[in-house]
Amino acid sequence: MTFFYLVCGIPQIVKTFRTKSAKDISIGTVALSAAGHSFATIYALYGTNNFWTFVCYFGGLATAITMFILWLKYGR
Repeated sequence: MTFFYLVCGIPQIVKTFRTKSAKDISIGTVALSAAGHSFATIYALYGTNNFWTFVCYFGGLATAITMFILWLKYGR
């Protein structure tokens, strides 16, 4: 489950990078995803036995940040 959660955003990142277009990306969705992953990452840092939870949410946050950067570069 953790593996799939970590890689679920990669196809969109690859497609955006290859096509050099992010016009169909909803920046609101990316922003809400980043906010949710940020808070969840902080939660996982302060909990106990939350290593894999941290890995999942941090990976999601990295994906959201990457999509935001690609949106800035190709989508506006």
